[in-house]
Amino acid sequence: MTDIGSQAPAWLAVPNARAGEATAPDQAPAVHADGGQDTPGDVESALSPLERLAEAPVSEHVGIFEDVLTGLEAVLTSVDEPVSDGER
Repeated sequence: MTDIGSQAPAWLAVPNARAGEATAPDQAPAVHADGGQDTPGDVESALSPLERLAEAPVSEHVGIFEDVLTGLEAVLTSVDEPVSDGER
């Protein structure tokens, strides 16, 4: 029998995880053909509420996930916004 799916994916890892838990690897931002880069700071900021999960009661987890979803939706929306030359 295989253990497919027995570990959480790296993108789900919570920063400052307790000992023995998987953490996401450090990665450099991707550089695109047009010279632009991913904005990991915005994504990291959107994911930051996940840091509260370990200390929060289960009854508050839905609210935390909603905060993360709202933040990620804002990041995705901003991807479609035009970037001026001064901001690159």
